[in-house]
Amino acid sequence: MIPINKKQLQTEQTKKKIADASKALFIKKGYKATAIEEIVKATGCSAGNIYYHFKSKEGLFLHLVEEWDREWEGTWRAKESLYATTADKLYGMAEHLALEQLNHPLTKAIDEFYHNAEKGSEVEERIRQMIKGYVDFNKRLLQGGHRRRGVQGDERDRARHDSR
Repeated sequence: MIPINKKQLQTEQTKKKIADASKALFIKKGYKATAIEEIVKATGCSAGNIYYHFKSKEGLFLHLVEEWDREWEGTWRAKESLYATTADKLYGMAEHLALEQLNHPLTKAIDEFYHNAEKGSEVEERIRQMIKGYVDFNKRLLQGGHRRRGVQGDERDRARHDSR
């Protein structure tokens, strides 16, 4: 672990304070209806400080999405070893997606952001990179099954899934 100095610690604490307050506002009001001025009021930070850490409202929102994505993947990685076959993993991931993603409080704001918000080219590129990460994640899962026995597994695996 890299030692952190006092300034780095303050920077991280400020970013977390801004992220936590803005997350609550985005959940409550949605992406478009949340103004930087409201985040300023909720955090006690200046608009300049928010822009220093996140460059834009879009950048702040994408930070939250990326943070959620890392948490989701970490939670999945902790569960993944519970599933013996790739077929089991696919069922497990579908359940994980349904429980962790569809019910997440930011889901509505993320949908609004992706589909309705005007985005700059840098934001579009970050979104493309996230989507590429999702595709790569699924490819690795499927390729792992292909190398072992195939996605379908054996007759016992299919029978176990049919009985669910």
